Amino acid sequence: MQRVTVILGLIGWLAMTLPAQATEDDKAIEKKAADKELTSDQDFLTWAATWELAEIKLAERALQQTQNEEMKKFASRAVAQHTSTRDALLQKAKEMKMDAVVSLKKQQRDACERLGKLKGTEFDREYSRYLIEAHEKGVQTYEKWAKEARDSGLRDIAGRALLIAKDHLEQARRLSAGFKP
Repeated sequence: MQRVTVILGLIGWLAMTLPAQATEDDKAIEKKAADKELTSDQDFLTWAATWELAEIKLAERALQQTQNEEMKKFASRAVAQHTSTRDALLQKAKEMKMDAVVSLKKQQRDACERLGKLKGTEFDREYSRYLIEAHEKGVQTYEKWAKEARDSGLRDIAGRALLIAKDHLEQARRLSAGFKP
């Protein structure tokens, strides 16, 4: 009888600790995936499609939350341009017979949530700050893959996306100058 109690106690303890360990492991896997260096066309394509989706979602939020006409024009154009790039990436994924699972990363979801709580000039200032940081990373990544992608079509998409990212970075810096205290 004592053995049964000990075994049941051990099973109960395992049942309580294993889900916690799995959650910690899941977080570690998500962190590794987010920090992972892009080493293949497939890695880059997944990163780029996800990055484009984040830019679309945040520009849509800007359209809802800003009162600044320049920011609205920028956000409207950003939605159209990033949607076009995302669609080209998803088409390329299909051509490469690749399942591209595109969803926001934790950092991108957090940015959406944080910006969603802001209004007016405070939103505009923080959104333009986000744009600068995100587009600096975007320019850096697209520059690399516009040269290094093995697939010529993917290099072309990266080259076009690079031009858009550089333009958006320049516009974000200009917009940001108007929101400094």
